[in-house]
Amino acid sequence: MAQPKKEVAKREQPRREEVEEEEEKPEKVREARQPSEIFSKLKKGLRQLGYEKVYAEALGTFILVFVGAGSVLATSISGGVNYLTVGLAHGLALTVIIYSLSKVSGALVNPALTIALYLTGKMKLEKAAYYVVSQLVGATLAGLVLLSIFGGIASPTLNLGVNDLRAVLSPARGTVTEAVLTFFLVFVILAASDDKESSRAESSLMVGLVLAVGIFVGGPITGGSLNPARAFGPALVSGHWSNHLVYWVGPIVGAVIAAYAYMMLFRKVKEP
Repeated sequence: MAQPKKEVAKREQPRREEVEEEEEKPEKVREARQPSEIFSKLKKGLRQLGYEKVYAEALGTFILVFVGAGSVLATSISGGVNYLTVGLAHGLALTVIIYSLSKVSGALVNPALTIALYLTGKMKLEKAAYYVVSQLVGATLAGLVLLSIFGGIASPTLNLGVNDLRAVLSPARGTVTEAVLTFFLVFVILAASDDKESSRAESSLMVGLVLAVGIFVGGPITGGSLNPARAFGPALVSGHWSNHLVYWVGPIVGAVIAAYAYMMLFRKVKEP
C-alpha cells in the first residue's frame, strides 16, 4: 500500500537537515583547525631551518642593539653623546657577534643584509622571513631591557638611543647617507665571508671596524644605523617613529647594490 506523499515528505525533511548538518561540520572543523595548522607549519619550518639559527640571529641582534643604543644613552649621561665611543661600541659588539655566532647562522643580525641576500637569489624567502623576524624580535627585547636600565636616568629626548636625523638634514639626504654607509658595510661583509685566507677573528674584526667607521661618519647626522633592526627596537619601545622609513629604505638599497656589485666583481655570493 502506497504511503501518502505528505508523510514521505515529512520523513525526508529531517534526513535532508541531517545531511546539511554533516556537510557543515567539516567547514567548522576546518575553521577550528586553521590557527593550529598555521602554528604547525611555522613549527615545521623552524625545525627544517634549525631553531639554533633563529635563536642565534635574535641573540646577535639583541647584543648589537643593546650595546649600540646603550652606548648612546651611557655617554649622554656622562657628558654628551660621543660618536667615537658609540662607533667603537657598535664595531666591537659586531666583531664579537660574528666571531661567536657566524658558524651557527652566519651572524647576519641585519634585515637589510638578509633582504639583499634574498633579492639576489642567495637566500630562500622562508629562511629570509624567519631571519628578519628573529632579528626584529631581538632588537625589541634589547629596547625593553634598555628601558628597564636607563628609563628615568638618560634624557627622554634620546628615546632609548633611537636613530634620528639632524634637524638640518632632509629625509632624502639621510636615506642617501644610510645607503652609502650600508653599501660599504655589506660589501666588506661579503668579501670577508668569501676570504679563505683570513681567519675568522680577522674577518670579524674587519667587519666591526667598517661599522665603527660608518658610525664615525654617519653618527652625527643620521645616528649611524646601517641596520633597520638597530632603529626598530628602540623606536618600537619608545614610540618614537620620526623619519623611521629612512632607516629601512637607505640600508636596504645600499645592501642590495653592494650585493650586486660584489657579484659583478667576484661572480659569487655564499649563502650563510
